Amino acid sequence: SKMVITGLAVVLAAVIGYALYLHQGPLKSTSEEHQILKNEIAQLKSDSQKLKSAHRSEIDTKTQLIESLQKENAKLAETVSKEVEIQVTKLSKREIAEKSLENYGRIIITKDLTEAIDIANDIATEHLELMVEEPFLYINSIKNAGAIFVGENTPEPLGDYYAGPNHTLPTNGTAKFSSPLSVDDFIKKTSVIYYSKEALEEVKDTILEISDSEGLTAHSNSIRIRF
Repeated sequence: SKMVITGLAVVLAAVIGYALYLHQGPLKSTSEEHQILKNEIAQLKSDSQKLKSAHRSEIDTKTQLIESLQKENAKLAETVSKEVEIQVTKLSKREIAEKSLENYGRIIITKDLTEAIDIANDIATEHLELMVEEPFLYINSIKNAGAIFVGENTPEPLGDYYAGPNHTLPTNGTAKFSSPLSVDDFIKKTSVIYYSKEALEEVKDTILEISDSEGLTAHSNSIRIRF
């Protein structure tokens, strides 16, 4: 089923299942999410082809389409939907893609690009294609996405297979609080704390107020015994 909300911009995104490695995924082609943010319709076949990347998983993939349209061209949303249906028939994993679109496919028309970006940030997709005019002006507005693909000549497979950034990305909305896999995930860190007696004396009452309120007598005594 398809849901259409009247307005000025269409938001098109893909949200997926469960990550296999902490917040990151997919590691074994089990799930993937894909999102396209666009403010004009051109080359519908090319746009629809980009859905192939979002439908190559081995399990059900939730898909939504994000595009930005002027209100008078909102009828093109139906054209996009029809073109997607045509392109799906050409996929090697057609049955998976069709089931995914049937269960989760959405075309959402928003009032403007700002609202479209807000929805994209709420979805916090794994892959975001920023296909708008002057895309670099909007990069800082995208707060939640595993990877941002900037401009119409930067499709998702470029990042998957060649460009360089790690392809292990946060999925299932976890881009709201986690990042792509990096060397930081393999670095062990330890906190080091030092206070002089004078410095501890200045803050001891605050510490005691907290530890006493928690009923942690040993914590409180370890402060009091020093003074």
